[in-house]
Amino acid sequence: VHVVLGRSLSALDHPNLAARATLVSLALNVSLSLALIPSLDILGAAIATTASFSVNTALHSYYLRRYVTISFPTVELLYPLAASSVMALALMAASRLVALDSLLALFSFVGLGAVVYALLLLPTRLSSELVGLFRTKTDA
Repeated sequence: VHVVLGRSLSALDHPNLAARATLVSLALNVSLSLALIPSLDILGAAIATTASFSVNTALHSYYLRRYVTISFPTVELLYPLAASSVMALALMAASRLVALDSLLALFSFVGLGAVVYALLLLPTRLSSELVGLFRTKTDA
């Protein structure tokens, strides 16, 4: 997302703003990595990277909104957020029942997460596609 937003800023002749957002997120990533990796190892690196990418995307969006109107599909994003939250809870519950100590267990957890996520998200995708299909037929 931040790549598209950054290129949009460049296309609107504001590459300096895209560069500023990237530099801020780079500084944040390095700072958080130095602070978190010694105590949290790979989890610290993941947190630092996720935070810096989030800030990068937010800054690109903020800068781009100065020049164009951006409609953000808030409601559409709530479904994947809810599905991923339920998936996380299911995986946390499963980790209390089964030890994650082998490659087979890891693949099983990944499979479980994918199935839970798909089952929760699939009905919303199907219903929105059906609604879109019916709207298209009635509009034509």
